[in-house]
Amino acid sequence: MPLGPQLWLVFLVSTFAVGLVVFAWKRPIARWAAGGFLVSGLSAEFIFSALGLPTLGGSIAIMHLIGSTPALVLLLIQRPFLNPKEGRWYRIWSGVITCAILISFVFDIQLAVTYIRHFSA
Repeated sequence: MPLGPQLWLVFLVSTFAVGLVVFAWKRPIARWAAGGFLVSGLSAEFIFSALGLPTLGGSIAIMHLIGSTPALVLLLIQRPFLNPKEGRWYRIWSGVITCAILISFVFDIQLAVTYIRHFSA
């Protein structure tokens, strides 16, 4: 894997980890984000193997889209990053995780479409 995607993956995992370790105890959105990330990462190989499909970047992208969508919807509806009643660090984290998920979705959608086209042909 090239260095750029490796660095992005480290940033993404770190951002989700902060949500799990620091905020998930009191913030449902952080639980949704961490849970979706963990479930998608831990279940991709099992699900795609059961379907007789290889676990490649596109399959992982599909699982990330499925796992992170609930958290993204909550983040965009509730917008804790704009709420002055929220703590500063939670506002910062929620803004960063929202941006990280949105940026990831740009690449995940492309990978998922390529994967689906390839294996549905």
